[in-house]
Amino acid sequence: MKQFGKAINFAVLIIICLISVSCSADMSGSAQSRMKSWMEGTSLVSSSQQILTDIKNIKVSIKGDDLSSLHSLCVVLGNDVQDANGNLPSPNTAVTNELTLGYSQIYNLTISCYKATTKSQIESEVTSMNNSYAQIQDAVSVGNAIVGSN
Repeated sequence: MKQFGKAINFAVLIIICLISVSCSADMSGSAQSRMKSWMEGTSLVSSSQQILTDIKNIKVSIKGDDLSSLHSLCVVLGNDVQDANGNLPSPNTAVTNELTLGYSQIYNLTISCYKATTKSQIESEVTSMNNSYAQIQDAVSVGNAIVGSN
């Protein structure tokens, strides 16, 4: 029941972020300078890489015998996703929407991962996490295109 409450809290947080996009985005400077400043200030690239590393760590640890360690790794991933989500909104609505969707999906999967009673269930969650991570990767690519980075 506590996990369900956390999922609801996360959903409310996402809604608040989306509502505040037009109110809190810094409107000074060009779209490029605003996005560059936001990406640097939030460490978007490194936080996205950390989420990917967390997913990979879970995948590697599935080969071990310790279900408790896997659950702990799921919690770490959930915390990193919540931290990254706290940096929203971005100055670009499309980037915000992609990140919100990716973060939300992965966070919900971390709850299932934590509740899993078998390694095969966790393995299934990791496959879905990899698919959801593609949205985060797309958002980073759009941000890089806006600022003119590769």
